Amino acid sequence: MRKLLISGLMAAFALPAAADRFEDVTIEHNEVADNIYMLTGAGGNMLMSSGDDGVFLVDDQYTQVAERIAEKIQELSGEEVHYILNTHFHGDHVGSNMWFANNQSSTIFAHDHVRERLSNDDSFSETGLPAITFDSAITFHFNNDTIYVFHLSNGHTDGDSAVWFKNANVLHPGDLFFNKRFPFIDLKSGGDVDGYIANVEQLLNRITDDTVIIPGHGPLANKAD
Repeated sequence: MRKLLISGLMAAFALPAAADRFEDVTIEHNEVADNIYMLTGAGGNMLMSSGDDGVFLVDDQYTQVAERIAEKIQELSGEEVHYILNTHFHGDHVGSNMWFANNQSSTIFAHDHVRERLSNDDSFSETGLPAITFDSAITFHFNNDTIYVFHLSNGHTDGDSAVWFKNANVLHPGDLFFNKRFPFIDLKSGGDVDGYIANVEQLLNRITDDTVIIPGHGPLANKAD
């Protein structure tokens, strides 16, 4: 009985803390190239591109901050989100998929394995699943830039994609790079230590000293970082 009482009290105190987790989250922005922004809030860093073709968003954090993300994007661009690219399936990168799909008719893209894993998650709504998936790569011609999205297998997970804006020379590698933090490798979801190192080496070979890097987590970076 005493153990049950203690457990109950712990749960009661834990609930408000969980509920308040997102209460004070503010979506901040940093323009890293012409009309390309790094957005931060709760969860993985986002990249936003705006222009004549609309808004292209890389990752979208947790569902609890979806409306705040949309408000920030509206403030910066006056537009809704046209395309969303998920770098992998973790909740802090895909959590707002449902909100944007339902409220702004955003089209969501991701690697095949991202859709497979989210499809097997009973807590994830079908409306938030990537509508278009790819095996190895996909290229967008959007907002006067060429956007290369390429799969890097078995690193952080088995469905990681990096996103490179060629003309702007901006890279979002998803969680294949944690700046100033120790990386997390999701071994239960196809992640692999050797694969992670090999993927980072591939990214280093693709970029230049001038490339602006929006890491999956941590502050804005460059090749030296």
